[in-house]
Amino acid sequence: MDKKEIVLQNNNIRSSIQKNIETIKNLIEESDDIKRIVEQLQKQEFNKLVAQDLERTLQNINRSIKSLLDQTNLLFDSYKRLIQFTFKQ
Repeated sequence: MDKKEIVLQNNNIRSSIQKNIETIKNLIEESDDIKRIVEQLQKQEFNKLVAQDLERTLQNINRSIKSLLDQTNLLFDSYKRLIQFTFKQ
């Protein structure tokens, strides 16, 4: 791997990590908003079905957050390997 390729890989990994962090932050905010709505709807008998639907959506968001966290951890590992490789040379 030449210096140009290393710099390119470094920039790509850093960009991906930053995008994942921003997306995770947004998903957590959305998740919190939905939790508040679900709590309010569950108090109203006629909205319990809507609350259940939102609860399923919330579970999907939480799975997405977990997936992004896992992917970001892999990116961090790749970034560490790139740095180790770079400084060994």
